[in-house]
Amino acid sequence: MQYRKLLIDDAEKKTSSGICLVFDPSKSSHYQVICFRQDKNVKWPELGECSQNPSPGVKMNYVMESNGYLHYIAQSLHSDKNYICVYEMNEDDFSWFIKYRVDLNPISATFAVNNWKAISVLGIIRGEKEENSLLLFHVPGKIMFYRFFDEIFDAFVDFTREMYYQKGILQFGAKHLYQFIETLVPV
Repeated sequence: MQYRKLLIDDAEKKTSSGICLVFDPSKSSHYQVICFRQDKNVKWPELGECSQNPSPGVKMNYVMESNGYLHYIAQSLHSDKNYICVYEMNEDDFSWFIKYRVDLNPISATFAVNNWKAISVLGIIRGEKEENSLLLFHVPGKIMFYRFFDEIFDAFVDFTREMYYQKGILQFGAKHLYQFIETLVPV
């Protein structure tokens, strides 16, 4: 039953790209506030192939945590080439390295035929074993997963028969997804 007002001055507003409330009862009984800021001195991952499709399109970036690992996900959607590059942070020196590359063209050709932009990353699940790691994403009418180990795409949830389904339209995005942590601590 406590609160604290966070003050951000104008200089910080220009460099802040997001503020998140973080709570993990397995690590602490306290909430933390994390601010993502742009800093000229911080070296973000070289995007490699994720920055080499010169045609017009949509590029989205996400920072996501899973199983104690921090990931930077670069998604690039174009009418002819759709892909995701997943980078993982090295805990020793806080550098980034490419962990996974995902070709989304088979998905966009099958599920987003009339709208190649209709693919939304929802999250990453970093398994204890490499073969259990997944990328969750949304295409119109389905929540899908991509298993990195064997490069398998499959539907996780199909809601094409639900009343809120609209053909060719995304119903969910990363901002609608929250990690669930089972706890007895009141939140």
